[in-house]
Amino acid sequence: MSVTVRISAVVLTLALAVTTIGQQPKDRRREGTLKVGDLPPAISAEELSSGKTVKLDDMRGKPAVLIFGSCT
Repeated sequence: MSVTVRISAVVLTLALAVTTIGQQPKDRRREGTLKVGDLPPAISAEELSSGKTVKLDDMRGKPAVLIFGSCT
């Protein structure tokens, strides 16, 4: 590799690093996402054992744990 190619690669890398460092961190949340202290959206799910629909609103004032995940 020639010296000019190496120098060009170094200059390009430094220029990219400087512009990246100079940027302010942005709030990456999309519009409509929850923030700390917001009320949860209306969520309902069907119980596996009884088939009864359970709404999160029905649990207001009671402790509840929501676990979201996926398996691939």
